[in-house]
Amino acid sequence: MLFRAFSLLVLLSGGLPAQDLIQEVRPQAGNDVRATLVVSGSVERASADGDTTLPPEIQVTVECRGDQPEGVTVSPSGQYRLTISPDPKAIAAGTICTVEAKVFGYDSTLARFPARSSTGMIALPAITITRNSTGVAADQGSKVETGPTVSATSLKAPPKAVRLFTQGQKQVRQKKTANAAKSFEAAIQIYPEYADAWMNLGLLAAERNDLMAAVRDLDEALRLDPEASFQACYSDALVNLMLKRYEVAEKSARAALRFGDAGANARVDFVLGMALIARGADREAWQRLTRYLDLAPGAPEREQVQDELARLARIAAAKH
Repeated sequence: MLFRAFSLLVLLSGGLPAQDLIQEVRPQAGNDVRATLVVSGSVERASADGDTTLPPEIQVTVECRGDQPEGVTVSPSGQYRLTISPDPKAIAAGTICTVEAKVFGYDSTLARFPARSSTGMIALPAITITRNSTGVAADQGSKVETGPTVSATSLKAPPKAVRLFTQGQKQVRQKKTANAAKSFEAAIQIYPEYADAWMNLGLLAAERNDLMAAVRDLDEALRLDPEASFQACYSDALVNLMLKRYEVAEKSARAALRFGDAGANARVDFVLGMALIARGADREAWQRLTRYLDLAPGAPEREQVQDELARLARIAAAKH
């Protein structure tokens, strides 16, 4: 079995915190470009029981080429409106900006829009929030900005470690990855069981293609919290697959499947299918790869998956 190493960042995007289906507004036509943009939209809640009641104190934040202006509060009905002035370099480059919701205990999808606009008015599709399983790794009353955590062990982290972890998350958003790694490492020095920090270190190592460091850190994250989150399990499975540690890859992929394979999570079927092929479990590999194409018909690995399915079909036919 030949595993073609598609972009690790593309593959890892199948469940990274903010794990979202990104909605995009395309650039508007026209040569007159407005430096100030008025951005408006809404926030909706999705839940398995049909409860669409919005939690209090939702804010939306916008990021444009690393700049992250202060967030604005969403109205009780879910509406928001904000004004931003993108950096001229962002406008010249046609940078795509992002908006997401921030609220304790919930994950958010993203909405995207171009920094270039001829009218200065941007109307975005709804952002969707869904309750996560663990909330955030900090006291709700704290003023420290935190992102959603993925590990129950991380909820026990002392405040200083949480501050360093939060700082690392902010540095990741600012694309200061070297500084972010130092922040996560410092958090681990204080609290060695900080599974979220280990996971983030693993993802940063994968981003720079240091697979041995990535698998070390991701394995440690799962050792501390074996079923912490889809992202931790999926990322560990992917890196182990690329290192040809197929048994470990299969185990982590199956753990990731417990979180479901809908939406962006569909990539776990691809990773599990490829690991199963390497281990000789062709029948289940066929099922997983077929399901992946059903769930993600526009998958970037579609041609590779079709080739593998055709090869598996030839093998099955030869046996009969």
